[in-house]
Amino acid sequence: MNINDDKYQERKIISAESTLPVAADLPKGPRLVFEHWGSLIENKAGPHYTKFYMDNLPIQMIAASMLYDVIDGGQDYRYRFFGSDRVKSHGQDYTNRHVSDMTPPLVSAKIASENAKIISTKKPIVVNTVAAISGEEFQYSLMRLPLFDDVGDVTRIYALPFNGTGPELPERQWGHWFGRHTKENKV
Repeated sequence: MNINDDKYQERKIISAESTLPVAADLPKGPRLVFEHWGSLIENKAGPHYTKFYMDNLPIQMIAASMLYDVIDGGQDYRYRFFGSDRVKSHGQDYTNRHVSDMTPPLVSAKIASENAKIISTKKPIVVNTVAAISGEEFQYSLMRLPLFDDVGDVTRIYALPFNGTGPELPERQWGHWFGRHTKENKV
């Protein structure tokens, strides 16, 4: 299935490149989160999920945050936390819902693919995405940080979107990107 072939045909992911995060290259908020995550590493794998408390993050970062539970080794992911900024941009709260339920489907497939990479490599990533709505391109970045269980498996993934180097997507466009302004949603 081509994730771009759905009822959201005017939405396209042009590129999504992932790299290892480098603290010096991150904006201040994501850098503080990444440094906090790094300060919790006690072994080779990374921080234990019980050590990562979102209330220890800068307050403005919490609203933009997402926290996923890994289901069946990565067969799906459940949003344990879906910050209020995310609710605003997506038009609905995905807390306790599965990534596979997210619309548009190209977004859920992208999230699952990025999370699968973290599970296989056990390393954090920053994904720089270029997308388009009706031919209008925009760019955003998202940092994903793995959290581990006692045996060293990734059991949770923390995520924080942020603006990269491209133009910020206006709020009305985020609504169109996630289908919140479609006739089907009546929003």
